[in-house]
Amino acid sequence: MQGLTAQDPEEIRAILHMLETTDGGTGFMHEGFDANDPDCFTRSWFSWSCALFSELVESAVKKAIL
Repeated sequence: MQGLTAQDPEEIRAILHMLETTDGGTGFMHEGFDANDPDCFTRSWFSWSCALFSELVESAVKKAIL
């Protein structure tokens, strides 16, 4: 949600990077994960968070941030 409401392109890029690097190697978003070990997460697949991530990527593309 922070990425969808952020105005600063650098903040949006940083959030996208964080989300991309904390998928536990699955390519999916998770309900929650251990901040010290992104390979330790809840729900192996959580469609709501995957949909929000897709919305964030689409928003960033439309704003020409990516």
